[in-house]
Amino acid sequence: MDSRHPYLTMNREERSAYLALSNRISAYREMRGLTQREFAQEMGLSWSQLSGCECGARGITLRLALAVADYFGTSVYSMLGLPPYEELLALKSPNVNLPSDLELAVDGHYRELSYPEKATGYSFPCRNNGILRKAANMDMKDISAIFNKSVSMVNGWENGKYPPRLVSAVELSCFFGVTLCQLLGVPETAKPMKSLYLQNWVDALPEEVVRRGMELEQRLAREWKLGTDFILDVPEMFAPFRLTKPRDLKVVLLGGAPWLGPHNQNRFQKILVAGLCDEYGLTESYDQTMTRLGKNGVMYLQFNFERVKDSESGTRDALPPSSRFVKDFVGACSDMPQPIVFVAFGDIVARAMLERVDATRGDKAIVRHDDLWRAPKITDGLFHRINELLIKMGGEPVQWTPD
Repeated sequence: MDSRHPYLTMNREERSAYLALSNRISAYREMRGLTQREFAQEMGLSWSQLSGCECGARGITLRLALAVADYFGTSVYSMLGLPPYEELLALKSPNVNLPSDLELAVDGHYRELSYPEKATGYSFPCRNNGILRKAANMDMKDISAIFNKSVSMVNGWENGKYPPRLVSAVELSCFFGVTLCQLLGVPETAKPMKSLYLQNWVDALPEEVVRRGMELEQRLAREWKLGTDFILDVPEMFAPFRLTKPRDLKVVLLGGAPWLGPHNQNRFQKILVAGLCDEYGLTESYDQTMTRLGKNGVMYLQFNFERVKDSESGTRDALPPSSRFVKDFVGACSDMPQPIVFVAFGDIVARAMLERVDATRGDKAIVRHDDLWRAPKITDGLFHRINELLIKMGGEPVQWTPD
């Protein structure tokens, strides 16, 4: 079975059709919590223009692709649903050997433009395709024949009369073995890479953990966009990181793989809320409780939160990327200076917790609880016990009830 990205195995006609439908604008927009109308306004587009681009009815322009990638702090390749630049180098022409010291122009004013200017009015004044062609010892007729375009079209690309369309620009950059941004003479869109959900945690976690989390975000967003039927949608997977700030963290509740209960609610979280309501006599709704707890320093994480519907439950020995990231994240939390209580639901989770949490420090504690999959009920006054431990370690108790 060919493990390469599908784009790398397509012919030119198939790649053109792929690019018309593969963009991930809606996935990035939804993960930021923006409506179509809100994001259209950010880009200086009408609602119908953005809607057409997202569904494939309207082709995304080259300038819009770059502007959207720049807005979300991601690579233009990720935003377009393409493989990374390093993989696209497989499409470089064997006849192109560029000098190692070749200097390409970069428009230093691009960063100063507003997003509407980038998305709708930018004219690509830096024409590096001509520089690359000459460095490769080719004339316009060569490029015309290779890309099945007229010589006047190629001349228009180079003199700025009209920039190449998105499909042609991607093909040209692959042919010469340069990034799309290098071809067009604009700054790279993903330096530094921005996180959609880990913004609160970037400065509090080790660089390697942040990088792994960002890569996980990108991959899950791409798979979600392509139709993978996860039990949790991507915003719900990362909601705990968005709700809780590092300095506020007091409790990490760590469960196994997610599964859905009635009304498609996360069953683990439903049991958690029911136990809290029983212990404190509350009548709050599910959503209200989880949001309030997150903002009060209580994170609820699950191993294998990327689990797909109809897959086996539980946490396996061969951990998926989301489980490895959760383990690394828990280890990083163990190194934080404030008192934190870690609650492990089930033996498998407890073993993973013990690997990463140093409970001998005096400001960290581990509490074991039955697996909620096998025994779906919170027992033994869990929430009171957590507060007792926090106070014992010199920390502030959690406000479990509404103000």
